[in-house]
Amino acid sequence: MRDIRLTLVAILLAVVSSACAEDESPTGPTPLPCTYVMSVTQATIAADGGSGSVNLTTAASCVWTATSSAAWLTIQPTSATGPATVTFTAAPNTSEQSRTASVTIADQTLTVTQAGAVPTPCTFDVSPLSAAFGFDGGQGTVRVATAAACAWSAAAAESWIAFIGETQRQGPGEITYAVQRNEETRVRTGSLTVAGRTVAVGQDAAPPVPPVPLPCDYSVAPVELVQHWHHTSANINLTTAAGCAWTVSAGADWLTIAPPSEGAGPRVIQFTNSIYTGQVSRRAPVQVRWPTPTAGQNVWITQEGCFYALAETSREFSAAGGQAFVTVLGTPASVNCMIGCPWTAISQASWIHVTTPMPSAGDERFNYTVDANTTGQDRIGQIRVETGILMIRQRAN
Repeated sequence: MRDIRLTLVAILLAVVSSACAEDESPTGPTPLPCTYVMSVTQATIAADGGSGSVNLTTAASCVWTATSSAAWLTIQPTSATGPATVTFTAAPNTSEQSRTASVTIADQTLTVTQAGAVPTPCTFDVSPLSAAFGFDGGQGTVRVATAAACAWSAAAAESWIAFIGETQRQGPGEITYAVQRNEETRVRTGSLTVAGRTVAVGQDAAPPVPPVPLPCDYSVAPVELVQHWHHTSANINLTTAAGCAWTVSAGADWLTIAPPSEGAGPRVIQFTNSIYTGQVSRRAPVQVRWPTPTAGQNVWITQEGCFYALAETSREFSAAGGQAFVTVLGTPASVNCMIGCPWTAISQASWIHVTTPMPSAGDERFNYTVDANTTGQDRIGQIRVETGILMIRQRAN
């Protein structure tokens, strides 16, 4: 019996000891659930884009992620642990409509609204800003450069200008207009208004009605003239009725016609000729023309030149040299000319010197000198006077 009690006591002690052992094991506090708080829940951004930020408050051990609902709104960082600042950035909004997106951080939502782009004012480049038409009229085109959404219109200020097609347009394009024939004998001007710009339009006057041709007869006198070698002038008489047209021109560059070179009615035509000293006479016409089947009349001008001769054509000098003179004949080809022909004596050798001042004219003489010959050889030189030559020979020592 005693053994049974001892056994029961031992079992009881063991149970109590085991219970006490379980009660003595240590236990920790139960972890709290994570909470998240954002500093703002609404944000706005301008149309040209920009950035903003939101502060997230939570426990240091709380893990979270962040996402954006739109591609145009990016965030940084996209995940972290504990409190943090999240930056969000919006791209420029090219639409005129505002847009909205959200940023979700843990279980919190931030709504971001971005303003729409400010509409660009319509501008219009109009060309050309002026046009000119002949009296017959015609068509013209005005081009307008602008944005596709920009509307514009065209209007004409004058009844003789009319548009072809619609005058209310939108976006870039061109508009065509027609100008009527001008029946008036005066220039007229008008204008268009295209996309707010003024386009000037000018038109030539109608040509005058041609007058009834007059019965015109023409005569010219003289039809032959002989001029001297020197600078001279002469007259030609053109006879016709008032209003009968004519023209006059020179047939050579040595003839000069006094203006005007055209006109109507009777006229004394004046002309001059330049100096000519050639031995063979020259000839050219003064051309008088009028609008008839006979065309007109040539007045032939003959200009006589000059004849030149030397009283001697050769002279001989000793080695010592010396001086001499020679007579020159400068005679006009026309026996009626009393003005002697001009001439110039020019030495062709360095040892021969013309000492009379040049130029000279008519029948005159000139002096010259010959240097001493120290070359040891005979020598020959020349003095040229227009078409004549004086040959000079000089002996050696």
